Amino acid sequence: MSGTRHRRRRTLYRVPVAFTCALLGLSASWFYTWRARQPTRTRRRRARLDTAAAAARGLHRSPRLYLDLREAGWVGDITGIPTAARKLYPATVIDPYSRRLLGGDLKAP
Repeated sequence: MSGTRHRRRRTLYRVPVAFTCALLGLSASWFYTWRARQPTRTRRRRARLDTAAAAARGLHRSPRLYLDLREAGWVGDITGIPTAARKLYPATVIDPYSRRLLGGDLKAP
């Protein structure tokens, strides 16, 4: 009976879970265990960074974004690099405790 129930379930893209798992060589129970797992520390940090960036409406030099990042314990850097074609601006967000790069972007004016 439980096999019938799982056959009717669909993924986010409306594909049957049983078909997707068979195609990938996975069991349906693995899929449901994977889907129910808690977010990793990196995903939680990324979500906080995305929330702060959305609140700043995508303005990288926004005072609000700067304050949100400082409150979260993150630091960032932006600098200009002259190239033959034009100047590029890489921006990074770093966790000072683990020294890991949490995110970055590269823009040209």
